[in-house]
Amino acid sequence: MPRMRVTQQHLDGACARLNLLTGNATTAWTPRPDGSLQAQVGHFYIESAYGGWKLVQIVNVFGGVREPLGGGYTTRRDLLERIWAMIAGVTAVQEKMEISAVVA
Repeated sequence: MPRMRVTQQHLDGACARLNLLTGNATTAWTPRPDGSLQAQVGHFYIESAYGGWKLVQIVNVFGGVREPLGGGYTTRRDLLERIWAMIAGVTAVQEKMEISAVVA
Protein backbone atom coordinates (compact mmCIF):
# COMPACT_ATOMS: atom_id res chain seq x y z
CA MET A 1 0.00 0.00 0.00
CA PRO A 2 1.51 3.36 -0.96
CA ARG A 3 2.20 5.89 1.75
CA MET A 4 0.10 9.02 1.80
CA ARG A 5 1.89 12.27 1.02
CA VAL A 6 2.24 14.52 4.08
CA THR A 7 1.25 18.10 3.26
CA GLN A 8 1.54 21.45 5.00
CA GLN A 9 -2.14 21.09 5.94
CA HIS A 10 -1.35 17.88 7.87
CA LEU A 11 1.37 19.70 9.83
CA ASP A 12 -0.84 22.72 10.50
CA GLY A 13 -3.69 20.48 11.67
CA ALA A 14 -1.47 18.56 14.09
CA CYS A 15 -0.04 21.85 15.36
CA ALA A 16 -3.55 23.27 15.89
CA ARG A 17 -4.50 20.15 17.82
CA LEU A 18 -1.38 20.51 20.00
CA ASN A 19 -2.25 24.16 20.75
CA LEU A 20 -5.82 23.20 21.64
CA LEU A 21 -4.71 20.30 23.82
CA THR A 22 -2.19 22.40 25.74
CA GLY A 23 -4.54 25.37 26.14
CA ASN A 24 -2.34 27.71 24.09
CA ALA A 25 -3.52 30.52 21.83
CA THR A 26 -4.68 29.51 18.36
CA THR A 27 -2.92 32.48 16.72
CA ALA A 28 0.71 33.49 17.06
CA TRP A 29 0.19 37.26 17.20
CA THR A 30 -2.52 39.58 18.55
CA PRO A 31 -2.84 43.32 17.95
CA ARG A 32 -2.20 45.79 20.77
CA PRO A 33 -4.21 49.03 21.16
CA ASP A 34 -1.31 51.02 19.68
CA GLY A 35 -1.39 48.93 16.49
CA SER A 36 1.72 46.87 17.17
CA LEU A 37 1.62 43.09 17.55
CA GLN A 38 2.29 40.95 20.60
CA ALA A 39 3.35 37.32 20.40
CA GLN A 40 1.21 34.77 22.25
CA VAL A 41 3.54 32.96 24.65
CA GLY A 42 3.15 29.19 24.46
CA HIS A 43 1.77 29.08 20.90
CA PHE A 44 3.21 26.30 18.71
CA TYR A 45 3.69 26.74 14.95
CA ILE A 46 5.53 25.21 12.01
CA GLU A 47 8.61 26.92 10.64
CA SER A 48 10.27 26.00 7.35
CA ALA A 49 13.66 26.68 5.78
CA TYR A 50 16.33 24.84 3.81
CA GLY A 51 13.72 22.48 2.37
CA GLY A 52 12.73 21.20 5.84
CA TRP A 53 10.25 21.87 8.64
CA LYS A 54 10.35 22.09 12.44
CA LEU A 55 8.01 22.76 15.34
CA VAL A 56 8.68 25.90 17.37
CA GLN A 57 7.03 27.40 20.45
CA ILE A 58 6.87 31.10 21.29
CA VAL A 59 8.58 31.79 24.64
CA ASN A 60 8.29 35.58 25.09
CA VAL A 61 6.10 38.50 24.04
CA PHE A 62 8.69 39.59 21.46
CA GLY A 63 8.32 36.35 19.45
CA GLY A 64 11.40 34.47 20.64
CA VAL A 65 11.06 30.73 20.07
CA ARG A 66 12.39 27.40 21.29
CA GLU A 67 12.45 24.08 19.51
CA PRO A 68 10.67 21.61 21.83
CA LEU A 69 11.37 18.54 19.69
CA GLY A 70 14.99 19.37 18.85
CA GLY A 71 16.75 17.99 15.82
CA GLY A 72 16.52 21.02 13.53
CA TYR A 73 14.76 20.98 10.18
CA THR A 74 13.45 17.63 8.98
CA THR A 75 11.01 16.09 6.52
CA ARG A 76 7.26 16.70 6.79
CA ARG A 77 6.61 13.04 7.50
CA ASP A 78 9.17 12.85 10.30
CA LEU A 79 7.91 16.09 11.85
CA LEU A 80 4.29 14.92 11.71
CA GLU A 81 5.22 11.70 13.49
CA ARG A 82 7.12 13.66 16.16
CA ILE A 83 4.19 16.02 16.73
CA TRP A 84 1.77 13.10 17.07
CA ALA A 85 4.16 11.49 19.58
CA MET A 86 4.15 14.75 21.55
CA ILE A 87 0.35 14.86 21.43
CA ALA A 88 0.21 11.27 22.72
CA GLY A 89 2.55 12.19 25.59
CA VAL A 90 0.55 15.27 26.58
CA THR A 91 -2.68 13.26 26.43
CA ALA A 92 -1.21 10.52 28.63
CA VAL A 93 -0.11 13.05 31.26
CA GLN A 94 -3.51 14.77 31.23
CA GLU A 95 -5.32 11.43 31.62
CA LYS A 96 -3.05 10.47 34.52
CA MET A 97 -3.79 13.80 36.21
CA GLU A 98 -7.56 13.27 35.78
CA ILE A 99 -7.33 9.77 37.26
CA SER A 100 -5.28 10.92 40.25
CA ALA A 101 -7.78 13.76 40.87
CA VAL A 102 -10.64 11.23 40.99
CA VAL A 103 -8.76 8.90 43.34
CA ALA A 104 -7.72 11.70 45.74
